[in-house]
Amino acid sequence: MSINSGKKLSKIVRPEHGKTPEKEKAIEDERERIPPAHREVKQLTVSFEMIKRLMVAYPQSTINESGEFCTQFDNYFSLDSCADSSEVECKVLEWFSRPAYKGGTSKSRSYMRGGLETFFDREFSDREIERIYTHLGNSISRERTKRYIASGFDISVLSEDD
Repeated sequence: MSINSGKKLSKIVRPEHGKTPEKEKAIEDERERIPPAHREVKQLTVSFEMIKRLMVAYPQSTINESGEFCTQFDNYFSLDSCADSSEVECKVLEWFSRPAYKGGTSKSRSYMRGGLETFFDREFSDREIERIYTHLGNSISRERTKRYIASGFDISVLSEDD
């Protein structure tokens, strides 16, 4: 059940904030005048080589205007918060291990696992994917993720106590 009084609600603007309806309209008109391609773009700190590596590993992926790397199966993470390439590597393992291990369809699992293997230039066994997700997935322990990558993907690192 909805109540419709027929009155249109308008935004209440407090004069002490320095914005009047006229100023807000001018700001809105200015935003609409600037084409999306020319609006402010965030500066990413990740190298172009790393971006290419991601795009090759995950075909038909995109980077949206919020700085999120998105795969064709809508798995994503923010590149915006990555200070360097090692952080991207950590995020790939932490956020893409779940869909590689227990994603929705066999096609999406295969795509995500293939991306991990291409990105890291190595094959992962079913058991390794399971353990990566269990011990690193969803960014459980960034320090452990860094140790795992630095060890050359030594699976025993995942068994260590933190």
